[in-house]
This record gives sequence, structure tokens and C-alpha cells, in this order.
Amino acid sequence: MKLAIAICGTKIENLSTVRSITVFWIIRLQAALLPLFISRYCRLCYGALAFCTVFVISGCASSVQPSAAEASQVETVIPAGPMDIHVDHAWVKDASSPSQQDIHRKTMAALREKIEVGGSFVASWNTLGADGTYWHVAEKETYSSDVIPEGARNLPVGSLSAILPGDGGLHLFRILGREPVK
Repeated sequence: MKLAIAICGTKIENLSTVRSITVFWIIRLQAALLPLFISRYCRLCYGALAFCTVFVISGCASSVQPSAAEASQVETVIPAGPMDIHVDHAWVKDASSPSQQDIHRKTMAALREKIEVGGSFVASWNTLGADGTYWHVAEKETYSSDVIPEGARNLPVGSLSAILPGDGGLHLFRILGREPVK
């Protein structure tokens, strides 16, 4: 990828840009090397060039995928109107004392870290050993878009929300999908 950036002098935004740049340079090199294809050595060099091109494209394909932080910044088009949003959801009720609220916030942060590295909501919560009196943790729930906090409502499918204050406590969502209300 660094080679492609050095050649074109711009930041590569997506795989189609990489392919366009690569095809452009392959065509230029083919035109320049065509008279030299007489010897076996030149054909071997051309084959190595083709292999390197495939290697660059496959390497760029994995490096172009957005990280979790970048995915939350990607603008997505959400259809207008009321939607049912399918989510994995964790909610901890507001506690009466500030010390208990601090414990809940730290536990929710630990839960988010475990989920962020690939754990499921329920399995990750079970490893924390928290008191279940204040908690609701579930997978594959459906809510109307008007009850989901603003910070999670418009996230792209598959993304994990920040810890959000909401109706009666702290919430954490993973958006699984959307469908118009029937």
C-alpha cells in the first residue's frame, strides 16, 4: 500500500482506487516493456510484476477496511420514517448512590471492552460477575427507533455504540439491522 501511495502521491480511500492506480501502471509498464518480451528473462520479470500487483491489491483490500473507530464515523444513509431497529442491548439501571453509579459505569466499560474484542453481550456479561439486580442484558431484541438513544439510533449496522445515558440508566447497543415499521 505504501508503494501505491508513493506512486500516486495521494491517500488511497478504497479498493477501487487501488485497482485503478494498479491497472494504470500495469498498462504503462506493458507498453514500455512490450518490445523487451523477446527474452525469457523479461517474461519472468513481467510475471513477477503481475504477482506483485496481485499481492498489492490483496494487501490493500485488508488494509482499506475501516477500524471500529472509523466505522462509527462513516456516514450511512438511514431511511426516513419510523424504523424497527434490531439490537444486542445492555442496560444498567440508575443507582441511588454516586459510588454505586461509578461501579455501574466501570462495569459497563469493562463489558464494552469485552464485546469490542469479539465477545457476545450475554457471554461477556457473565464473565464480569456483576450483580444482576440492576442489569438487563439481551441479544437480538427489537426496539422502535424513537426509544433508542440518539447516539445509537443512526449507527451503521454491525457497529457498537458508546456507553450512552438514556431512559433510567446507561445503555450499550450493537446495531444488527433495521426495517421499516409495518
